[in-house]
Amino acid sequence: SKSNSKSTVARTKDFFTHHTEQCPENQQYNLFYLDIDNLDAFEYELNRDWDGEGKLRFDTAPKGVGWDDHLDRCLSVIMNKVLEDLPELQKLKSGFWLYPSAGAMIFNQKGECLRGLTGLHIYALLPVRYKIEELKEYTQATLWLKGHGYYTHAKNTARALERTYIDAAVLSQNRLDFISGATCIGDITQERRTPLRLPAKGAANDNLNLSFNPKEVQECKQNYKNTPKYRESYE
Repeated sequence: SKSNSKSTVARTKDFFTHHTEQCPENQQYNLFYLDIDNLDAFEYELNRDWDGEGKLRFDTAPKGVGWDDHLDRCLSVIMNKVLEDLPELQKLKSGFWLYPSAGAMIFNQKGECLRGLTGLHIYALLPVRYKIEELKEYTQATLWLKGHGYYTHAKNTARALERTYIDAAVLSQNRLDFISGATCIGDITQERRTPLRLPAKGAANDNLNLSFNPKEVQECKQNYKNTPKYRESYE
């Protein structure tokens, strides 16, 4: 499959029109999205035993009866975990829109899943009084403090790269989002549907506290460097 450039404009226009209609009145917002590019952090939540099946991951889930509910359940489980780790996001009045990544949810003619829920984009509206960079620093620092930070190493270099399950690179006002999905050939299809809308809870007030203690974050990073996982990441 490859990027579907012909449908990009139409799909993007419809999607952002939907966002605009959901804005609270008389306030200005910036649209942002969180790119969940590492689902390993959600293995426990996604693989726990639901109804005796234990099949919340899409790696082997066939498309069939109840598939839409199954996908919604997966996305909701991930979102609940994100809000547990990043509680300030619960205050956003806009709520959230959840959409599988552009290359996710690929099936063959038999309905067998060839490429499952490989990643997730979470869209929301941030009041303009907060900077996207502030949100980026809050998400990364808080995830480190919650034990979701780690290091990888660039190939052919000894440079250590800081990571969490949210890709920090996309939290930039000049970053493009490839939302259009894939163009599939032959009997291959993509089934992402429309974004799942999760409305804000009653306590949402758009008043966020994005502060954190930099010293504590640095201590977490240093402690990680003293673990076997850090040394193994060089291998």
